[in-house]
Amino acid sequence: MMSLLRRNPLPSAAYIKVGVSNILVFLLIAGGFFRGHLYFEWFVSFILTFLVFVFALKLGKIDIPIHMHFFGIFMGIFLIGMFWSKNLYVSLRYFLYFYSGGLLWLIIHNLRKFLNIPVDIKKTLISVGLVFGVLFLVGFWRGTVGVGSYSLVNYSVLARNHHHIGDFWAVVLAVLFSEIVTGIGEKSRWGLFWKLLLAVLGIIFLVLSFSRSAYLSLIITLFYLIYTSGKVVVTKYKPILFFVLALLTFLFIYSTAGKSLILHRAFYLQAIAGIVSNPLGIGVGNFSFISRDPSYQFLGISGITAVSDNLILEMLLGMGVFGILFAYWFFRIINDLFFTVNQYESVARIAFLVLSINFMFNYAYFIPTFLWIWFICLGQFDFKGKTYDI
Repeated sequence: MMSLLRRNPLPSAAYIKVGVSNILVFLLIAGGFFRGHLYFEWFVSFILTFLVFVFALKLGKIDIPIHMHFFGIFMGIFLIGMFWSKNLYVSLRYFLYFYSGGLLWLIIHNLRKFLNIPVDIKKTLISVGLVFGVLFLVGFWRGTVGVGSYSLVNYSVLARNHHHIGDFWAVVLAVLFSEIVTGIGEKSRWGLFWKLLLAVLGIIFLVLSFSRSAYLSLIITLFYLIYTSGKVVVTKYKPILFFVLALLTFLFIYSTAGKSLILHRAFYLQAIAGIVSNPLGIGVGNFSFISRDPSYQFLGISGITAVSDNLILEMLLGMGVFGILFAYWFFRIINDLFFTVNQYESVARIAFLVLSINFMFNYAYFIPTFLWIWFICLGQFDFKGKTYDI
């Protein structure tokens, strides 16, 4: 079998690009639906592992991005930590999410490096966003939108005051705004018309989602765009930027009514206390064991939740002191993020930034669609690495 894989040449770049795009769209859409047994997670992990295996045999080499070495160590510790996880089943699910994400990072990176086939992040985001957006609007119109914490179709809470469609379209809007402000992408009248149409649609999703994490991540990203775009660009688009920032600020304040403020998030305090009490961690994804423990319900904290709403705290609580490795890896990535320059990396950089900010205030990192987009963006960056012959 290995000899057959080596002998048959790779399809043309055009076929590979279309095939990869279709696979990514399918995975990202499926990741917003499936949340039951681990069959889906195992299936995705197997398929991506097989694709890496085939790709390596066809090219006879594989390039490992420099930051992936730290990620590989992190995954090894993640796997070992499952032996003392409070809930092995839950930790295994999230291990498979991150494992699949790492494979996507590796695949996209090597496609870009050896075959010069970058992923069109914007088209992928828009395609997936439109699918979930239409499903949400149909359900909203018919009054049939249900509740599912890890779904991109249903509301995330029983109170129906948060929907992840806003978190997703915050990423799309950030990419669209960055293209408009920087002049990247389609510059024709029709191109601008479609961008504005999608922007209006995205704002509608933001309004209906009541997602403060979406508003906040987009506000911070817009300030980043203003800071990096220069005075001339800011002056040119000042009315649009002012309107969008004012709208997002209003939505954030309005959606905060009846909810706890960010600075008063009791989950963060519980997570920090749990980290101190469990230096080796309790297994990734097991925050509920801390949340419902009476000894951690101090300062009037009485709510119970399965997540800490912060990626760094989640990893530190799940892996204990070993989670510091993940924090180090994450901030190294963020540091290098500001040195990317070409068109594809600019779009990926903005998408990655929005998601990274969102992950500090929302548990979207435990939803495959968001996490895998995050890793796909990593594959677009020109991190230095080492090529290994197969």
